[in-house]
Order: sequence, then structure tokens, then C-alpha cells
Amino acid sequence: MIKIVKIVLFDIRGNILLLQTKDRMWELPGGKVDPGENLLSAVVREVEEETKIHVNRPRKIKVIDECQLYISPVRNNKVILSKEHINAKWLSGSEISKHLLTKHTKNYLPTITSVYNQLNRRKRKVMKH
Repeated sequence: MIKIVKIVLFDIRGNILLLQTKDRMWELPGGKVDPGENLLSAVVREVEEETKIHVNRPRKIKVIDECQLYISPVRNNKVILSKEHINAKWLSGSEISKHLLTKHTKNYLPTITSVYNQLNRRKRKVMKH
């Protein structure tokens, strides 16, 4: 059963948002699904609560360890943090693994890296044309 939702948010440069927890570890935006709440509503709510970023139609990408992972582009990458986190960074795929990640985020890392590589392959194709 899916209990958690997380999201890979990417900006116009293809960088991915990570949030730093109070114990100085980094994670994707998201959190627990409230009782009776559907997954899509949960991920939209969590992102808005944690970052004040509104996501429009996030897309499911994978289920890992009772967590539904989503992906969504953002037009405005300005983050306003809740009290739950102490910092936010937009990072390239290679930068993500250099940060102290939560256990769950480490489990998502292959998927995050794959998504980052796909985004940047598309970006390079667009730039060539």
C-alpha cells in the first residue's frame, strides 16, 4: 500500500529540487498521504506546503518502497520553505549524489538520475534544432 508521495520537480535548466531536513539530510519534496486522500491530491498538497510551488498535473513515474514517485516541471523555481526544511537547492544529476541524502532518497537515486538524464537528452535535442 502506498503511504508516501514524493516528486521530482525540475526547472527550465533541467535541475532537480532537493530540500534539506532539520537533521541536515536532503530529500525530494513530498510526504505522507492523509487518510482518505488520493495520491495526486497528496503530492500537490505536500509540494505547496513545503515549497509554496504549485504543480500542475504531476505524472506518476514509479513506485518504490511504498512511495509513489511523481515528476513535474516548474515554471517558477522560487522556493519558499516551510518550517519543515532549512534549505533548498536546484541540482544537476551529478550534484545530487554528492549531498547527504535521506535513506529513502538514496533508494530513489537511480530513478532520479535516470529522469535527469532523460530531461537533459531532450534539452540537447531541442537546442540542436
